[in-house]
Amino acid sequence: MINSKLFKILKSFDRTEWKNFKRFSSSSYFSKGRILIPFLNIIDRFYPEFDDEELTMENIYEGLYPGKPFKKNVINVFLSSLTSAAESFIVMNKIENNPQRKNTLLNESYLERGLINLFDSGLKSSLKDLNKNKERSNNYWYYKYIFDSQINSRKMKLEEATYFFDDNFKESEKIFYYYFLHEMCRFYQPVLDPVFVYQSSNKLSYLLNFLMGELEKTFESCPQTLQCYYFYFKLILTKKREYFDKMFLSLEQTEDLFETPELRNFYITLLNYLCHSYNKHSSSLNEYFEITEIMLRKDLLQRNDGYIEPHSLLNMVNIMNKDNSDIAIEFVENNFKKLDPKIRNSVYDYCMGVINLKKGNKEESLKYLAKVDPIDYLMKLNADLYRFSLFYELKYFENALSLCDSVSEYLKYHKEINKEMKPLYIDFLNCYRQLIKINSGKFNSSEVDELEILIESKNSLFLKSWFLKKIEEMKTETDQN
Repeated sequence: MINSKLFKILKSFDRTEWKNFKRFSSSSYFSKGRILIPFLNIIDRFYPEFDDEELTMENIYEGLYPGKPFKKNVINVFLSSLTSAAESFIVMNKIENNPQRKNTLLNESYLERGLINLFDSGLKSSLKDLNKNKERSNNYWYYKYIFDSQINSRKMKLEEATYFFDDNFKESEKIFYYYFLHEMCRFYQPVLDPVFVYQSSNKLSYLLNFLMGELEKTFESCPQTLQCYYFYFKLILTKKREYFDKMFLSLEQTEDLFETPELRNFYITLLNYLCHSYNKHSSSLNEYFEITEIMLRKDLLQRNDGYIEPHSLLNMVNIMNKDNSDIAIEFVENNFKKLDPKIRNSVYDYCMGVINLKKGNKEESLKYLAKVDPIDYLMKLNADLYRFSLFYELKYFENALSLCDSVSEYLKYHKEINKEMKPLYIDFLNCYRQLIKINSGKFNSSEVDELEILIESKNSLFLKSWFLKKIEEMKTETDQN
């Protein structure tokens, strides 16, 4: 008898599986295709035990090639091909019997191939199937986490250049919220079962609060991974420094226990906190550098194509000030060559433009920002926002109005720009043109007041604080006159 992986797998097949496998492996998809059929016919009589003394390489070869000298390598090729087919068959069966797993793989494939419409319909169907079961087990939360991750992946694929942490990662917080529930449900299932069966009508926060409460009761004895998740959610919910410190320390002790997407999200959450607390804690930028360096060292900022995410540089220059400009320049110089060559120079010019702006080198800043390539529309538009402020400060009003016209045309014909983003840029341009009009002529207090009211009414106006500062300067000038 032949002692091989193939026959160990074949022995596990029931009668229906064996019948289906013979059809499956005879497909021309496999390297030998229909040539495998004679081999299968020979070993068929040994099913299901495959332990007969007559099941030898020599006997199989004789059945395939009567009267010809035995060649072991030929049989090894057949065994290898059938083993590959058997492994593919059991994987396929597993997927077919797990519709959520099948949907996951299908959605991923649609997204990778750029079939966005098929992805959208597939994801809608996946969520519908998932929600058919009213009970919310750890399996439910796991696939809720998976499908929400795919939604975020779709967004990032279509809008790869979103450079602000709130825009970039607010979805990630929700996604890992589901993963946390999955982990918590799995660990505390013995507690959950006798207490209640969680139905879809219950509020999500009720389950989270219940599980967080149970975790706090047994915090010291629960897995370290859950402790890290606990600090993660506490940091998101409270934005307290103590949870930042505890989470950072916990990651140092447990990071080998997490998958790369989890680890990446944890560190990004720490960076997010630092961005929001930067004005309160001047040391935040040094910590930002430290964490970013950790992420670079661990390839957590690396994309599928091997290049690092541009956000690691762009967000850094957005939060820096002139006091740390030397550190920022060194960081950019050391890392910009790790970026995708298509956007490398633009990211460098953007970063150096912002750094020079914050150092007070306005003319030098304009030179860099003007070179940012529109291949990345969000970065280009962000650079133009800085250029608008510089043109105003330098009183280059003709340049400013020319840039207004250019950006207006760009917004009109550039179809990839998010529909929610376009109105924000249009609002900015309207307010900016009005500001230029007032400041380039003799303005009166009523015009300034009207513009101030308009600006205050915009909840999401780009450079809103800058606009209000310019309004205040005009008011002061009016009072002096």
